[in-house]
Amino acid sequence: KVKDIIIYKDLDGKFVTFKELLGEEEIKEPKTVYYASDELQQASYIKMFKEAGLKAILCDTFIDPHFLSFIEYKTPDKLKFKRIDADIDGALKSGEGEEDTVLADIFKNAIKDEKLTVKFEKLKSQVPAIMITDEYMRRYTEMGQMYGMSNGELNYTMIVNTENPVIAKLKELPEDKQKFVANYVYSLALLSFKKLDANELDRFINDNLQLLDNFIK
Repeated sequence: KVKDIIIYKDLDGKFVTFKELLGEEEIKEPKTVYYASDELQQASYIKMFKEAGLKAILCDTFIDPHFLSFIEYKTPDKLKFKRIDADIDGALKSGEGEEDTVLADIFKNAIKDEKLTVKFEKLKSQVPAIMITDEYMRRYTEMGQMYGMSNGELNYTMIVNTENPVIAKLKELPEDKQKFVANYVYSLALLSFKKLDANELDRFINDNLQLLDNFIK
């Protein structure tokens, strides 16, 4: 009963009810409701959603993940929640992405992270790449961290935007520049996804110093 009287704050600061989240159309399968947990960290994702006319709610308190899981448990046939960095909604795409083995090799050889999956999509946004991670694996990992039962490691998928002009020209660059650009794009995607660890931050700073050095030459 409580779920029907709870209101949710959306990304525009407006408040909506549970019924408004579901919409008026007949529900044939669980509806995906997106949410943001950190307006600053997820700012680039929020911007993409707003530009595409997508709705999401704000769930930024400690208890919210548990509450969302509870609502899903009580209404499994009506809705499921996904954080806005957990998936690429169709409305964010300008077309169907195609696998590019050459580009994939450029990124994998530059980044050298066996756990990283690289995929290609045509996005409406001009961001060169974004990171996503499975919603339920992330929830499981975060719960493990809370109880000291997880090392906190997650597998990420980097979505490379083939509509971005930098990505479009990447294959034309010399090998050393390909490596630099691929690493820089990776760092930018990480920066908008999570807090960088010491090694990631050090690499990002060094890359920026190199850019400054090249600029003044």
